[in-house]
Amino acid sequence: MKNHSILFTIGIYFSLIAGSVCHGIFTSAPINEIFTDVIISFLLSYILNHYVKYIQSHRDRSIQNERLFLILFFIANMLFVVANQEFYGYLWLLPVVMVAIGSGAEQAIVVFAALSAQNVLLHSDVFSARELLVVAIYGFVCIWIMIQQLSGKILPYVGIIMLAVDGVLQILRYRFSLSAIRIDKLYIALEAGSVALLFVFACVYVRYRNKNYAEAYDEEEYVEESDDEEAIDEETTVEETIDEEANVGEAIVEETTTEETENNLPDSDDLYSRLTDILQADYSLFLRLQEYSAQLFVHSMRISSVSAQAARYMGGNVQLAQAGGLYHEIGRITREKDYVAAGIKLTEENDFPEDLTAVIRQHSLKYEKPQSLEAVIVMFTDNIISTDEYLKRSGKRGAVSDDKLVDMIFKDRISKGNLSESGMSDEDIEKLRMFYIKQYYMSDEKAKDA
Repeated sequence: MKNHSILFTIGIYFSLIAGSVCHGIFTSAPINEIFTDVIISFLLSYILNHYVKYIQSHRDRSIQNERLFLILFFIANMLFVVANQEFYGYLWLLPVVMVAIGSGAEQAIVVFAALSAQNVLLHSDVFSARELLVVAIYGFVCIWIMIQQLSGKILPYVGIIMLAVDGVLQILRYRFSLSAIRIDKLYIALEAGSVALLFVFACVYVRYRNKNYAEAYDEEEYVEESDDEEAIDEETTVEETIDEEANVGEAIVEETTTEETENNLPDSDDLYSRLTDILQADYSLFLRLQEYSAQLFVHSMRISSVSAQAARYMGGNVQLAQAGGLYHEIGRITREKDYVAAGIKLTEENDFPEDLTAVIRQHSLKYEKPQSLEAVIVMFTDNIISTDEYLKRSGKRGAVSDDKLVDMIFKDRISKGNLSESGMSDEDIEKLRMFYIKQYYMSDEKAKDA
């Protein structure tokens, strides 16, 4: 995983220390108080920087969009300097919201703790124990909301929840005293406005991340154009949206029956046992894939399910194809540009069987050609399903029949010699091609009709 840059470390130290210095000058504080605040801010910077890197190295959770984060982090510290607490409301939570959306709860909590400590340090005269508790509750509620899988349909409710929680906490802050609420109505309005701005930022950032995720996939996955007038467009993207009517069964790891296990036993009991563990829903990488992206998770589950069916049809190793499909893009959870290399590294760190690592390595053709039936299956399944979904989103699926789509992808791979090291005969390749036409698409149509 990419380490944080020197700029990130410098930005953290500079923001907190500059905040203390500027606040001391702004309030004409004695030099000894300024010096004390600077030392405390330095310690906060050290702790924040240390734990951010610790979480990155031990949890594979790095802060994304470092420059934007540093800008927001600096703005938050300057808000502490130029305004009293009642005038900036919760705007200082902007970097916390960003980190929660992009990097998860652990990193967000660390950033929130550091900014809260700096806030209290510079405004100790404002923060009573009750006020600190209210701020802490709202911060953790925001983090919890932002780590959910936010989408266009959910976002409006997020804004309502954020405003509602703030309203409840305002009432508790004033102990249900209407007279006190009337006196501080300007402060209450400003705080509500800051919450609204937090929500607007969250919406913009979620859409920005979704757009960048799709573009990153576009650069790596492609399908060559055909000479036919109804050629498939060159770029293929991962699913940006999930068909809400899709069978729920596609989101569950497919279990291999006893009969299938007997017919498709791996070469060793150890391999069979290891694949069984890797396919469990509580396996660590499975959980990380599910947590990272709902879209990528469902995409991977679909590839896994269809690959298992194809392996069963072809008499291959069902579990190996199933696991290969599930983890074929596991490297994306690291957010490295070369997700295949990152995925290979993850398989090595998690002691994947070499047969499974090979399937993951060979499915994209970036490193080597497929050298097993299972690798070929995962490659074709990923190509066909991704292309199918892309054409549907672009409105061009109706112009390409199922037969034509499968034929074009098979012809492309065969003409380029991509199957030359797979050990498959022409009869095997034709049988696999017919699986996608007669088994996958036919069963898919029946499921839709049902």
